[in-house]
Amino acid sequence: MRLTPIQRWAILGTALALTLVAVRWASSDDDIEVKTPRPPRTAAEQAPEPLPRVALDRLNRLAHAAPAADPFAPRSWQASQDEARKNAPPPPPPAAPRAPPLPFKYLGKAIEGGKVTAFLSRGDNTYVVRPGDTLDGAYRVESLDDQVIVFKYLPLGQRQELALGKTE
Repeated sequence: MRLTPIQRWAILGTALALTLVAVRWASSDDDIEVKTPRPPRTAAEQAPEPLPRVALDRLNRLAHAAPAADPFAPRSWQASQDEARKNAPPPPPPAAPRAPPLPFKYLGKAIEGGKVTAFLSRGDNTYVVRPGDTLDGAYRVESLDDQVIVFKYLPLGQRQELALGKTE
């Protein structure tokens, strides 16, 4: 709905008139309290109250000592590495060295005149071994029987066994 300019002026005039009536009605209170002014102060009353005494000797500053550490230095919540090393338990001793697993595979055996000869393989190499033989400069055949071959790993002097398959 569109209002014509005359209608808009009529609405605004009515609103203004109602506002003025409300202001007049609100300001017409009969209970107005009138305050009488106080008589001027006498010379005795105008004298300022004495100020409390201040102990000036207590206000002297004490000489500042230099700070023990720089308060603005970077800090970390983690313990320093030196403290960590001091408080850390000693490392366990290294485990005793052990011979690596035997690299040989059992292929078979032959018995000639009561002496046993075994056939072993390592990768593409095939070995024919008897007691006392040394293989690859690291393994020596200590003993050889129907059930087991006993090797000695020469760098560490440790004994190792290779079980043989049963033949019937």
